[in-house]
Amino acid sequence: MKVRGRVCLFLSSLVWIAQTNLSAFTTGDKVQANGTVNVRLTPAGMLQGTQTTGSQGTVTGGPMTATLNGTPYTWWNIDFVTGVDGWVADIGLVSAPPTVQTFAASSITTTSAQLNGSIIPNGSSTSAHFEYGFTTAYASTTPSADFGTTAQTVGYIISGLSPNSTYHYRIVASNGTGPSQGGDITFTTSTQPSTGYPGATFVGPAASGNFETGRSGNQITYLIIHTTEGSAQSALNRFQTGGQTVSAHYIIGTNGVIWQVVSDADTAYHCGNLSYNRQSVGIELEGWADGNPSGDFSWQSDAQSSALQGLLNWLISQYGIALDRAHLIGHNQVPSPGGVYPPTTQWGGADNHFDPGAWWNWRKLMTALGRPPVFTVLSVQTDTSILTLPQAGAPIAATATAGERFVAYDSLAGYYLVFVSGTELPQQNLPGGGEFHWDGWIPASAVTVLTSPSQLEVTGVFPGRLNIRNAPGTIGTSVIARTIDGKRYVATGNTQTADGYTWREFYIAANTTGWAIADNLTVIGGDLTPPHLANVNVSSGVFGFLVSGSAGSRCVVEVSVDLASWTPWTTNTLPISGFLVVSDPSQSVQRFYRAVLSP
Repeated sequence: MKVRGRVCLFLSSLVWIAQTNLSAFTTGDKVQANGTVNVRLTPAGMLQGTQTTGSQGTVTGGPMTATLNGTPYTWWNIDFVTGVDGWVADIGLVSAPPTVQTFAASSITTTSAQLNGSIIPNGSSTSAHFEYGFTTAYASTTPSADFGTTAQTVGYIISGLSPNSTYHYRIVASNGTGPSQGGDITFTTSTQPSTGYPGATFVGPAASGNFETGRSGNQITYLIIHTTEGSAQSALNRFQTGGQTVSAHYIIGTNGVIWQVVSDADTAYHCGNLSYNRQSVGIELEGWADGNPSGDFSWQSDAQSSALQGLLNWLISQYGIALDRAHLIGHNQVPSPGGVYPPTTQWGGADNHFDPGAWWNWRKLMTALGRPPVFTVLSVQTDTSILTLPQAGAPIAATATAGERFVAYDSLAGYYLVFVSGTELPQQNLPGGGEFHWDGWIPASAVTVLTSPSQLEVTGVFPGRLNIRNAPGTIGTSVIARTIDGKRYVATGNTQTADGYTWREFYIAANTTGWAIADNLTVIGGDLTPPHLANVNVSSGVFGFLVSGSAGSRCVVEVSVDLASWTPWTTNTLPISGFLVVSDPSQSVQRFYRAVLSP
């Protein structure tokens, strides 16, 4: 086979490697007799004998054109495997099944390998795939690809393999004449690293009983982040003390130093759910989920963040872990294993832990790792649940009712990942206060996407938190939620001045709104013109006025007789002009009116 060049073909995420272009029915092609055929000494010349159906041979000459019994034919010189050789008219020949050969695997890692082989289509359009498995029963196959009539060397990268395991594989190709199988070849995946990240100092192993050897055949699928709730040294001391039944693979100090306590190949007891333990790497950050002893979050140092990013990048690459918030998670996202706390309503593992806490900036981390946010404004259409993971049956972190609005910053598997602030469902070990602000997943089927509302992004509050109040001002109001830099909320459009500050209103969880100082809220897009009443007039006993505001927004005109309690009177969508005429025939008592944005 003459090599004429090499080119890489990419099919979706699959990598096929192709070389050598040969035309159909050229010298070297494999053909076979299509019925009983006459074999002649020269094109249209003396008959030397016959070959029967299926007799195979190799093209050694041609094409030649010659007329036999008044009919012109194209002739090929064929070297048959057995019997007489010579010239055969093209109507008596078809391509033989593909000629295939399995080559040695390459690029072998702990969980992946590239399977290699070659195909010669022998003149007919040919498709090919690989079969592989632990035995020659070949339990798995790669997708089939069409390679036309081109002779090629092909390769396919498979993943999700078990470390230190032997696999059998072969190439299989088929054209219109039939299939062909290459020979069986084996390869063995690499041994999983005995410890793990090269940038860590191994200080283990943890004490006996605080971890288990091996992973019971499970692959590493999750990376789970925790906080130590004390110093790095105190966490290490506990992991190295027998009888604790707790450990983690890594500890990262605020100074950026990484200790490894349990080998990646072994199971650390870190998240209160044995199934997740066996599929994950546990990472403890020296820090406090609800604030350090000084009450702030300055423990989230640049040195620690840089070290964490380096470790995560290595783990993601080493074990083929998906870079998304369904696989890179906090301890609070881990389902309860069942028993006392049902997994659909209880989260944070067996003891309902909430680390790394509501004040851990997931948006910042995911952006640094290469998955930047994609912001989407959502309006809840039907009552639903906000889940800790994007999957049916995941623990419920909060409820969402029709009319609420959220800003999502990611999406996956039919769910949106939204910023949440407000009252969450109660858990066994959550700190007091009743307002915890985890990001969560909301079903896409329960929401619609909005394009016009303004978003408010929190800025300039780290290492502290921004208080969200039930009304503008600090006097006579209550803190109903708190938030951190980087989170976004949907603006209602209402702005007021109180205590010398400008305040903006926005939607939070629990079907309510909150107010925060505008100095820490950056307006993103939309139009924040609030609705208001104008041009009041009375005619023929009817009280009328105009409502003006952002075109297309929904507003509620509320009525009051004492300025203390307000009752919704009419809900309208402002027309394109931004003005709406509203009238009220009732004048029996003095009434007050105001216009507010509606979800």
